[in-house]
Formats: sequence, C-alpha cells, structure tokens
Amino acid sequence: IVINKKNYNDVIKKNKNVLRSNSMGKSMISYVTGHAVCKYGIDLNTKMNDWAVLNNTLYADNTLSQVLNMTSGDHNYIGEKKFKGDWYFKGDKKKVINNKTVFDSMQWFQGTKKKKENSPYNYSAMSTHVAINYAIHKVGKDYEKLLKEIFTDHVGVKDTVHFMKVSWSPKDVAKGSQRYSFFATSEDYLRIAKTIYDDYNSDSCIGDYLKTIYDNRVDKKKKKDDTKSVFAYTKQYGGQFHMSLRGTKNVVFAMDGYAGQQILIDMTSGRIVIVHSIDRHYNWQKIVYKVIKN
Repeated sequence: IVINKKNYNDVIKKNKNVLRSNSMGKSMISYVTGHAVCKYGIDLNTKMNDWAVLNNTLYADNTLSQVLNMTSGDHNYIGEKKFKGDWYFKGDKKKVINNKTVFDSMQWFQGTKKKKENSPYNYSAMSTHVAINYAIHKVGKDYEKLLKEIFTDHVGVKDTVHFMKVSWSPKDVAKGSQRYSFFATSEDYLRIAKTIYDDYNSDSCIGDYLKTIYDNRVDKKKKKDDTKSVFAYTKQYGGQFHMSLRGTKNVVFAMDGYAGQQILIDMTSGRIVIVHSIDRHYNWQKIVYKVIKN
C-alpha cells in the first residue's frame, strides 16, 4: 500500500468502518456470478428462460452474458439510455425496482420482448438484479455457502462483508430478493480487488471467466466524455465492469458507484486505486485517473 488516507465521519466510525459500495456492488455481483458459473456449471450463453420468474418478459430472451453486459434490450423501459436513473421503470420514481424482488419487478415487464439479439448497451440495475438472482436460482440452497467460500476462504476478508437484500424472508429467495449493495471495510475492498487481479492473471476457472467478460465487452457509444468518474471516462463495458479507460492500452477493470465510489484494477501493471466518498466533490482526474495511468 503506497497511499492510505482516512477521514471517516462519525456515522462510518459507529458502523465499525464498514463502507457502502453503491453501484460498485454491481461488479461484486459479477464476481460472485463468475464463481457460481465455475462451481455449478452455469452456461453464460444459454437463454435464461428456465427461470419461471422471467416468463413472458424480455429478460427470458437473454443469456446471462447479455444481462451482465447491460445489453438486455430493456432500454425502452428502464435504464440510463432513455431515462435519467438506472432503477426507475420508465423513469417513474414511484416504480422503483431496487426495493422489490425480481418477481415483483417483472410484473411491469409482462408482455415485453427483446427486439434485437445485439441490443445496445443500457446501464440498468434491473439487468444486475436478474443476473445475480438467476445465478442464485441455479445454485439453490448452497448460495450462502458459496459466498463464504468466495469472501472468507478465497479472498480472506478480515472483517464481515455482506450484500443487501430487498427481503430477508427465505420464501422470497425464489422470487429474487438479492440486490447489489455491498458493505465492507476499506481494507477488505482492497483484499477483494487484489484477489480479482490475482484471479485474472491466474490459470483458473474464475480467471477464465474474468478474461471472457473482458474479451466480450461492448461499446458504450457515449456521445461525450465526462472527466469526473471512471463511469464516464471508459469506452466499453464488460460483465458489470467499466473497461477501456481512455488514455491507456492497459487492461483496466473499473467499478463506479454513486457519490464518488471508485475501484480501478490495472490487470497489466498491478496497480489498484480505491476511493470511498460520501460525496463526489474531489478532483477525479488528479487523485484517480493520473495515478492509475502513471
């Protein structure tokens, strides 16, 4: 660790220094999904029409790889391509998918069809929820065991880490109650990022998964760049990670979350940059981009 600065407020200190991921958790979801693919033989390229929760919706027309890439073809209903937020159905703030099971959210998508096999990139929290809860459907009752194997045994986290759920009732698991918000200490976020780097550069199934989502990344096709976050300064997206950072040819896997949360992992150089913030008020170009690039 070259630089390590902390300026925690009282709320964070009272919460035992545990930090909320916001949308960086989407990438954590991808990492868990990759382990599920490896251990339980889930096919990334088979349509997810074997999960009844998705019946009669466009998501059943997708493969796991497509929802991970945010190319679900849901851009007329949700997401940032046509609507300002990634978790309101048709931009209606009364129709929030982040506090519902996938089953409940799918009631708004009844009768929808995916119009194009190669749909455009559309940043949508619904795709993330479908991806992880489909993986849980395939894993079954061993899901909690899988999480322990990933974070406790494989990563070796020191403190408690956890994802949020929209419902902690066991009966709602089959409906898709897992969401992407993740909580960990800054040290454990670093342990996870370092393990992802090691995995990518290893001859292992999870390493193959990470290489596969990189090889199958899609173009964001943004009209302009914003220099305030990695979300807006990357050209491509793959498997719930922001990729192809402008100004470098290195392989960079990046996570981005509301209020300035950032994790950038340079798979080529081994450099990792992490920022936890309660407000996006810092100079991103100075403390993130120039550091990861140089």
